[in-house]
Amino acid sequence: MTTLLGTGAFALIGMRMWIGAKERMTRIKAEVEGHSHSETIEALQSQVEALSDDVSELHERLDFAERLLTHGRHPASAETGGEDR
Repeated sequence: MTTLLGTGAFALIGMRMWIGAKERMTRIKAEVEGHSHSETIEALQSQVEALSDDVSELHERLDFAERLLTHGRHPASAETGGEDR
């Protein structure tokens, strides 16, 4: 049950971040229309950097969730390598 809830929460976070990325892409497309190629490239590079940050954050959250599932429900034990305090 806990694993199911944890997986569902992670999926919701991922969906929220994906929707945010889609919204940013829509804004970028609207801003890009009518601009020069160099401005378009700069805007796309900015978007790629933002998406890269999102992927990095998702990766960190996934690692944390995996540690929680591996070491039980206690975040302190997952962060300290399994030592209970």
